[in-house]
Amino acid sequence: MWDGRSDGGGVKLMPTDYTFASYRELERALRVMRDSGGLDRKLWRHVSMRYVWLEQRIANVSVTRSRQGPIPIAPPGSEIDVVIEMSSSKARVRLNTWDTRVDQRFVTVGLDRLAQLMYNGDHGRVVLPPYLRDRAVEAIATRARLRSPV
Repeated sequence: MWDGRSDGGGVKLMPTDYTFASYRELERALRVMRDSGGLDRKLWRHVSMRYVWLEQRIANVSVTRSRQGPIPIAPPGSEIDVVIEMSSSKARVRLNTWDTRVDQRFVTVGLDRLAQLMYNGDHGRVVLPPYLRDRAVEAIATRARLRSPV
């Protein structure tokens, strides 16, 4: 999320979101995982490949039909960031893609480890910009729905 004033090929300015103190704490926790070696380093590598070192690209993807309308389908190793245009059979999207060696099990454990390391596990101190906070709350709610018996 680079600062919009850096558009046009000029100098890239630090993202405005970086002013949230939790980003510095996140980077500190990632360094601790990286420098600890062993399992922590392996978890750091998978989390970094999945969320830090990802690439963005524009692609055409297939669409599935549902009662709510067409839904674009992300290929393996990617997630849809933005839908640019969509028809009933294809969609043009911006994809976030990551290395095919990423193991989601290590990512999940790595994110739990990061949560333990940030502010020594005091989750109440983690401050996110509203759009990231909303995505995190949505992800937590989805995981809770998947775990609860129907």
